[in-house]
Amino acid sequence: MFDSASRKPGILATIDIHAEKGLEMGSLDCPVVTKLDGRILYLDHLDAEGLKKITRVTPMPDWLPQKNG
Repeated sequence: MFDSASRKPGILATIDIHAEKGLEMGSLDCPVVTKLDGRILYLDHLDAEGLKKITRVTPMPDWLPQKNG
């Protein structure tokens, strides 16, 4: 599993996460930017329910987006 904390400074070196809106792909349980950090959306190959069915992460992260509409 990746350690997002060690990757964060390099990835965000030229991005102001407080002024920008972002899209993070495949973040599941270790996002670089969390909802508490900035305006971020997450994209994965399944919705939240689908990810819950296939993952071994227990418990699921609180920030995992819920299905909209």
